[in-house]
Amino acid sequence: MATPKPTTPKSGVPKPDILKPGIPRYRAVAAALDQAIASGEHAVGTTLPPEKTLCETFGVSRHTIRDAIRLIERDGLVSRRQGSGTTVCDATPDARYVQSLDSLDEILQYAAATTLCVHDMREITVRDATECKLLGAAPGERWLRIEAMRLAGTRIDGTRKNQPIAWTTLYLPERFFALRDKIGTVSEAIYRLIEKRFGARIAEIDQEINATVIIDDMARRLCVDPGTPGLHITRRYLDVAGRPLEVAVNLHPAKRFAYRMQLRRTHA
Repeated sequence: MATPKPTTPKSGVPKPDILKPGIPRYRAVAAALDQAIASGEHAVGTTLPPEKTLCETFGVSRHTIRDAIRLIERDGLVSRRQGSGTTVCDATPDARYVQSLDSLDEILQYAAATTLCVHDMREITVRDATECKLLGAAPGERWLRIEAMRLAGTRIDGTRKNQPIAWTTLYLPERFFALRDKIGTVSEAIYRLIEKRFGARIAEIDQEINATVIIDDMARRLCVDPGTPGLHITRRYLDVAGRPLEVAVNLHPAKRFAYRMQLRRTHA
């Protein structure tokens, strides 16, 4: 029996091969939209078809379409505004990794959407006041410290981005030392490994962002010039009791990372 060929709907956008093994439907849709924007089919300044039309075009659910648009929005190709639809704002992806701050889940998505390349991993004993404050730990506690490069993961079409977006120092308390053989060898984010293996769940993230300058050895690691502006971001992942499950210290070159926030006014 012959394999049916992908159909081309009236809009002219070819249906992606959403059944291709290993590629989620929303990524296939995002890749097709990316291609249509790059080709000029959806020109800069125009709006994408409504969600209902896109659902019919690609034969997928509204949830899948929203996830796909979220990906191309992250790459800087489109912007969404309530009441105005989805506007095409660029034909080429943004070189930066753009992180949304709309919810805790979207902050967690950062770890899942990027790739961690471990350079060093060792057990430490917390001793000085700076470490105690950073980790919320008492002197003498043992922690696992991981030094790693974070890459921008994979593009929506499945190809890999190798540009480093951060140097990351991760800390795990002693009760999670059993995960050390998994870190850097599996694609799952560390917090996911903690949740699966130990049943601990992240309930809150304490995040602090500071402007900084990248100098000396760190500039060399991140392939930037000494003196390059950067973002120093510390995240403490806490359980329902307020205990730290993971602490991450990230240093981002400013031109490779950005935060996007949408704030809505609440009415009394």
